Amino acid sequence: MKYCIFSKIVTNLSPEEIVEKLQEFGYDGVEWRIHDEGHFTLQEVQEKAEYIRKTAESHKIETVSLIGYLLVQDIKRIEKLFGAAEKIGCSQVRLWPPPYDGKTEYCQLYNQGLTAMDKVNKLAQKHNIRVIFETHPGTIMSSSSLAYRWVSKFSPEQIGVIFDPGNMISEGMENWKLGLEVLGDYLAYVHCKNTAWFFKEEGQKRRWYWEWVGLDEGMVNWKEVINFLKQKGYDGYLSNEDFREISVSQKLKENLDYLKKIVEKTSI
Repeated sequence: MKYCIFSKIVTNLSPEEIVEKLQEFGYDGVEWRIHDEGHFTLQEVQEKAEYIRKTAESHKIETVSLIGYLLVQDIKRIEKLFGAAEKIGCSQVRLWPPPYDGKTEYCQLYNQGLTAMDKVNKLAQKHNIRVIFETHPGTIMSSSSLAYRWVSKFSPEQIGVIFDPGNMISEGMENWKLGLEVLGDYLAYVHCKNTAWFFKEEGQKRRWYWEWVGLDEGMVNWKEVINFLKQKGYDGYLSNEDFREISVSQKLKENLDYLKKIVEKTSI
């Protein structure tokens, strides 16, 4: 398997510092965050496409994906993001499926989203981009099953899913093996973080809440998940998405060492 990070976990570092650190610790790739809060805005990723490509390539780091926050209906800006990805030599772009807050019925959101996806798919083919979506709380694809329903009308060569067990602890959890079987060829790659539920007393009430925790501390059994991935024959990216407020070196080194150790030791 290969290893990358989502650049949001090191927002205090510049792009040059990020790729230097990744090369130092032995990573293979990076997902760049395209957002007004960094690492690149939509305008910047268009203007600096050549710089982004050279910065990563100079340290033998692959640009795994551009992590955008554009809803599938935002066609004009999506085309700009696809164009930038094509210049960078990045073949995958993440978009947002319709959000779900209970105010609009799921079926209505799903059908509206699919109409937009027909246009997105044509643009993706034009720019040679694979569109990817993440299993994420607050969307119409919080679980693997819902993700499959969202992408299944399209070819897995054009549309994929980022499998994120840590997200599914807070919403959308299913049996991990079942989820990977459901996704099949739509699996793009895997986000690696962990989550745990806690409770505290507030007067006469007990309030449950979740927090990010270490990969070996939360409710996702990463040894189990990686074993299922190996059974599937998966050899793609495991992406470090540790959002805890710990030092950059600890975040990059400890998580990579942990993942590599269980990848090497986990039996099929």
